[in-house]
Amino acid sequence: MLTLIFNVSAYLHYRFYSTIWPPPMPTSSLKINQRIEAVCEAGCEAVRASIQTLESGNRVALTDDLSAEECQQVLAELKMIMSVYDQH
Repeated sequence: MLTLIFNVSAYLHYRFYSTIWPPPMPTSSLKINQRIEAVCEAGCEAVRASIQTLESGNRVALTDDLSAEECQQVLAELKMIMSVYDQH
């Protein structure tokens, strides 16, 4: 009987937490992450060029459909990613 209670409890715990964790990513975050990944796949030089373009207030092809705030998020993420490479 104790095993049955433990198994049911474990199952219910799993079912509850598997529906809320990991939390779903907001659509805008997913869109931003997709753009960042696409730029990064093009290589470090493409990322640096994208950073320069975004810093000058212009858009890169992958950010045409993003809001100004989302473009700033992309820029901040790209800078953070490249800071790892620029330290070496």
